Amino acid sequence: MAALEKKKSIVYVIGSNGLQNRLLAGLIQENTALECRCKTDLNPLTIAEAQAQLKSLLLIDGGAEENLIRVCSRPEIETGIRSPGFYLAFFNVVKNGDCEMDLVRKGIRGIFYASDPPELMAKGAQAILKGELWYRRMVLSKCLLTDMKDGGNIYSEDMPVLTPREREIILMIAAGDKNREIADALCISLHTVKTHTHRIYKKINVSSRLQAAFWAARYIEK
Repeated sequence: MAALEKKKSIVYVIGSNGLQNRLLAGLIQENTALECRCKTDLNPLTIAEAQAQLKSLLLIDGGAEENLIRVCSRPEIETGIRSPGFYLAFFNVVKNGDCEMDLVRKGIRGIFYASDPPELMAKGAQAILKGELWYRRMVLSKCLLTDMKDGGNIYSEDMPVLTPREREIILMIAAGDKNREIADALCISLHTVKTHTHRIYKKINVSSRLQAAFWAARYIEK
């Protein structure tokens, strides 16, 4: 296949809710004059197409936290985030405050909450394509102050010792598996999975699955 030629700035609205995606893409295009394309899922062809543009924003339906983990852990996404002109943001994110600083550090350019109006998302998409971050001010301030305090590392430098089972479970969490899927795969009860997860969080000093996934990606050799 011939190499894709670089063209222009494009927003890709990616998610399984086709009607919502089309409405959102239409509103963004109407309010910004940016070209928008809808995709049902994130695949290598879409990523290659986005990277072939002058600038591109992949606006992905975040939904459940497991989906954030799966997307952020994909090697092609990690490579793309480091590429100039390739931006990634999530929409439909639940406002819980647990994962925002981790997403900033991961290189995600912005998040839009489920309660955000489409007009705000259009404004944010335009800002991201100009190279800006789109997060709540309090999140960016907290992230900066934390980095200044402890050198940019929110995790403990002392490596905690995980048991083989805990290591197995945190790697499954990093892969985006839900508790029920972990229980079924390891032939243990859901309660046991929750107990292990609680102990893992306490050992590595995190409070969410996304933080645990990022910790695993940084400290555990697969």
